[in-house]
Amino acid sequence: MLGETLRLMLFSLSLGALIGLIRQWTDRIEWETDKDNMSVAGLRTYALWSFLGSLSTYCAIEYQSWIFPVTLALFGIYLTVAYIMEHSEKGGIGLTSYAAGLITFFMGAIIMWGELRVAIAIAAALGVLIATKQAAHSMTSRIKPEDVRIALQFLVVTGLILPIVPNQGFGPENAINLYKIWWMVVLISGLGFAGYLGIRFLGAKAGIIMTGIAGGFASSTATTLALSRSSKQIPELSTSLGLGILLACTIMLARVWAIVFTLNQGLAKELMLPFLLIATPGVLISVALLLLGRKKETIETPEITNPLSLSIAIKFALLYAVIVLLVTLTRQWGADKGLYIVSFLSGLTDMDAIALSLTDMVKQGKLLLELAAKGIIIGAIANTLFKAGFAIIAGSKKMRLVIILGMGGMVLTGIGSFFIV
Repeated sequence: MLGETLRLMLFSLSLGALIGLIRQWTDRIEWETDKDNMSVAGLRTYALWSFLGSLSTYCAIEYQSWIFPVTLALFGIYLTVAYIMEHSEKGGIGLTSYAAGLITFFMGAIIMWGELRVAIAIAAALGVLIATKQAAHSMTSRIKPEDVRIALQFLVVTGLILPIVPNQGFGPENAINLYKIWWMVVLISGLGFAGYLGIRFLGAKAGIIMTGIAGGFASSTATTLALSRSSKQIPELSTSLGLGILLACTIMLARVWAIVFTLNQGLAKELMLPFLLIATPGVLISVALLLLGRKKETIETPEITNPLSLSIAIKFALLYAVIVLLVTLTRQWGADKGLYIVSFLSGLTDMDAIALSLTDMVKQGKLLLELAAKGIIIGAIANTLFKAGFAIIAGSKKMRLVIILGMGGMVLTGIGSFFIV
């Protein structure tokens, strides 16, 4: 028992010291530019704060329960007095150190309660927040009133409307779910907002690429719609926006294959070569665009407008609902005979659903592995066609060439891979 207590105490000291080290490193960078504004809280101070939290918790558990709240109150008074007395003087602690001190104290307490993973997560988050102080200040100095307005609008879409939408299906097989439909609105708006922020703070090309990569893991369909619409607003970035769409669509294939692999390695092995073939045109065109882009001058970040066009997002969500309903009705029409039709229609908007359904059927012995693989490939072809069509219709003329070459090639190789299985 004593050995376990000492181990937890040492762990608390180590995590506190790590936070203090990060704080001291950050202060050293600030000291190089502003020698009159450096915090006194460093490695030893944070280690002691964490240790105090652990020690007071241990005493409260083993002796008197009032020891922890009293120690916390005294610690809060100590930080408050230190802030008031030293804030205006050279080397006084700031509000960041004040808040970090309280969090470090509680982290030490959590360690003694046995929640080591939570404590590590707290230390990591706190360390990142402290280390990114300069970057955060630089970013906030570039925020415009328009950015704040867009952020508030996105918060209304997500935090205010989404929670009150009923999460209940109705219609055939409860296919229509208002919560899922509005979630698509949130996803499309969110990706558009993420792309807007990426372009504003990372630069045009880097922001688009990051949006495309993230969109491949979240929703390549929503990413395609958001970036396609942006290509008409900022046509000078059409090629880069097309690159972002290709990246999202290619990464989507890898994500679906990984999902299948976790459930059925045999089916994943059957899909490996077809998926590699389908992804090849997208990868080649993406690499070519990246290499050609490096030879050109750096793209200047243009003035971009509000990315949260709710009317377009809602129209897409309604279309999504119609397709979901059609898929459900087709699924009722027939089992094996309608497999390819269902795969095609389901793949139009959601690759995950058809991939998970067919993989589960193989696992239960209700479907041959070869048929499941072909169904998933058809879903991938349909999904690519659907996104390519949206990009061509909603995107700029300059972006269409990128989409036709990349996604057109993916469709053709998908058709060829269907006969390989």
